[in-house]
Amino acid sequence: MSKEYERCSKVSYRQLFTIAESAFRAKGCSTAMRREVLLAKCTMEGEELSFVLERDLEGNVRLSLLTDEPAEGKEELVVKYNFFLFGVKVMEDSEGYIALATELPESCLLNLGASQIFKEAEKLAAIYRNIKKSIHREKHS
Repeated sequence: MSKEYERCSKVSYRQLFTIAESAFRAKGCSTAMRREVLLAKCTMEGEELSFVLERDLEGNVRLSLLTDEPAEGKEELVVKYNFFLFGVKVMEDSEGYIALATELPESCLLNLGASQIFKEAEKLAAIYRNIKKSIHREKHS
């Protein structure tokens, strides 16, 4: 077992989220911890976006982007994006809105550093902007 892996496996769930919280705050986002989940609200390209970071029992960390875009009537678009995206899932959340999520092994995030968490958030935001453009084009065609 490598020393890096050993070091990463010793970092607690709470420490990982403290690192993630620091990464979001360093980029000007507001954050809050609620029941073992990190919530972050960020302004990216003039748009306020909400992210949720949580860890599952298997040691994977899921970063989700919650949107205010209704999923109803956009099922085909969701399927299209899921077919072409690797490592990102586009879905309907429990309240009927489009959500995006990516998962990474906890040890991978620790090896890559705190900035990787925010890079993943930026990636989700860019994909969401493309989805919104597609929705806008469909409405006006």
